[in-house]
Amino acid sequence: MPQFRDMLNYYAPIACLVGLAHVVFLVVTSWNAPSSAYELLHAAGGVWLSGENPYGMTFDGAIWARSPNWFPLTALFAMVEPLAGARGWLIVNASLLIGASALNAAAFQHMLSRTTLIERASFADLLNSLTPLSFFFFHAGFMGLAFAAGAIQLGPPVMLVYFGASLLIWAATKKRDIAGGVGLALILLSPSYGLLAAAALAHSAYGRRVIALGAIVTFLLAVPALMITPAADIIAAMLHASQATNLITHSADNVSGIRQLLIVMGGPDLGAAFYVVLALAVICAAGLFGRQSKPSLRTIDNLMVALSVTLFIAPPFDQYFVLIGAMLFYAVALRAPFNGLAAMAFLIIWRAENLPAPDMVGDASAFYSTVGALLICIAMLASMLRIRVPNFKFSIWDSAVPLKASRESSSRA
Repeated sequence: MPQFRDMLNYYAPIACLVGLAHVVFLVVTSWNAPSSAYELLHAAGGVWLSGENPYGMTFDGAIWARSPNWFPLTALFAMVEPLAGARGWLIVNASLLIGASALNAAAFQHMLSRTTLIERASFADLLNSLTPLSFFFFHAGFMGLAFAAGAIQLGPPVMLVYFGASLLIWAATKKRDIAGGVGLALILLSPSYGLLAAAALAHSAYGRRVIALGAIVTFLLAVPALMITPAADIIAAMLHASQATNLITHSADNVSGIRQLLIVMGGPDLGAAFYVVLALAVICAAGLFGRQSKPSLRTIDNLMVALSVTLFIAPPFDQYFVLIGAMLFYAVALRAPFNGLAAMAFLIIWRAENLPAPDMVGDASAFYSTVGALLICIAMLASMLRIRVPNFKFSIWDSAVPLKASRESSSRA
């Protein structure tokens, strides 16, 4: 084992250099080609700064329907010449990818004592024997090779949401309320993901404080937009755009997650909203289960389970699979055999472009990222269900679990 550990520590910097080289290559090849996502944000910011309402407007065929908390960022984009701003945003995206790796590496150093699902006698011992820099090197190398292409080239909000999730997980391991609130506010740039993260956080006292802080930050970001456009008009425009999207994204080639698998198997497309509600129901049920389990799940456990469920059931675009990086170390440190299942999933995702995809799916990477997300979700939920739950009932008011004890367990972590 010591020799294997030394080998991992030796090759970690090499893996990091290869991954970062790929990131630099992507930045250079996209240097003179702003993404359509950035151009949309730049155009909407210009409209907002002129005091007009961008909701319902079409910019090069794309309808503006993002939440009003995007106002400060879009306004900042609009103040810069488009190409210069796009180049700067490429650098920011690459920096967010690297920064998120640093946060995830640091979080795992403190995670082992703040989780229920990770067992020290498992693969976690090997991970814990690596040097802190080795954690960062391996994480940055893997993310640079596996996910940088879609996340960096697409532009916002993918990397902001990923960085926010990484910041939230780091904050939860360190019990940092403000950092957690900022992380949740970044996730709320994608409202459906923010809602699902809040559902996972609601089961602990720390999580509820983070929800309150995240809501305050989000409201402050949205105030300028709300002064220009009434909230009712914003909601109506977002719902209209969501309906239009559901009419367009109905093939297996442009969706991901369980939605893609069902279409490949000949099932109906039920629309993005259905899968968000389904993910919310599963996360709430998992949180309820975790509160009544013995021992109860901690905040980190709830977040990781929620993230795995979200990525399989409700990923809006395949580029959001970059969020898998936020649970990389955690997943491979689960109890056996679930850690092996998660490790297999990461290997499938890493080599997705070299695997054959079904005829209905044009992008093999998106399809095998979905398969990987399914395996990780199974590993997480199976690890959670393995916990013994004496006299478990689906009601939190059941007499088998005293209310006082339930509250005490939910306040942990």
